[in-house]
Amino acid sequence: MSSVFSQIRTNQTLAEKTYLQIRDAIVRGQLQPAQRLVYRSLAEEFGISPTPVRDAIQRLASEGALDLDERGVATVPVLSVEQYVEIIALRIELEGRAAAAAASRHPGQGFIDTLTRLHQDLEKSIAVDDDATLIANERFHFSIIEAAQQPVLASLIGLLWLKCGPSVRYLYRGTYARAAEHPHIRLIHALEQRDGPAARQAVVQDLQSACLHILRKIAKDDGMEFPQEWEVAGVPG
Repeated sequence: MSSVFSQIRTNQTLAEKTYLQIRDAIVRGQLQPAQRLVYRSLAEEFGISPTPVRDAIQRLASEGALDLDERGVATVPVLSVEQYVEIIALRIELEGRAAAAAASRHPGQGFIDTLTRLHQDLEKSIAVDDDATLIANERFHFSIIEAAQQPVLASLIGLLWLKCGPSVRYLYRGTYARAAEHPHIRLIHALEQRDGPAARQAVVQDLQSACLHILRKIAKDDGMEFPQEWEVAGVPG
């Protein structure tokens, strides 16, 4: 876990800075489901005392991003199939809305170039560097969410990523049958053309295909037979 966090050396409150680092690691999928976070070990890694680490973890637990037992040991939650289906259905609705709004605003060619570079970074890092892939994926999606310029919508989407982020790591493990043209490319083209409906549909395709792969892993871990209708019709919701 040493590659995930860095020592804190700013004047920002230690608890806030610690919270943001751990939160980012959860959202990006750098922390795995069922991974334990121990105050003292994290404090040593951050180079600070255990108190701000404890405050940050308790804050994340209050947001549902971490489970906290009676001993004070935090664990990254393991989502059930039902929980993941509910979250992904909400993400499809809200991120589709954000993409459509971003398309209508058309932030400019610089924005399109940034998205293209982020997607290229993602493709280059797959099977080479998990963390780089996860960071590029998170930045790609949140660049579009920010471009929508709807802060309440962005906040709601952020909470959903906080809950399902650790499961994203499953996407880059094992065989993932991707479409010949990645949905990110379709999304970039739709944004460039200011085509809101096409941007929304590209988000649906991206999240649906990724979700099916992740759900197969979650279902297997749960000892659950993967519903055949999901393979045909996609994830319900």
